Amino acid sequence: MRRYVRILRPGTVISMRLLADTQSPVSDTRKSAELQLLRLYPNETFPLSLAAIASHDSVPTKWRCGE
Repeated sequence: MRRYVRILRPGTVISMRLLADTQSPVSDTRKSAELQLLRLYPNETFPLSLAAIASHDSVPTKWRCGE
């Protein structure tokens, strides 16, 4: 599985680790990942990029669906 998905402007990537960290039981890790994602919200391609990740079979379901 690829560990990074280039979905925003060139040179910007969302790591699979970042997505996994949003599901961490460790509060500091989870909050840090959530903050990093919030910083990406202004990027106009961000919503479509998340949709692409959510529909991609190679990304574990728990990261796509927030299980």
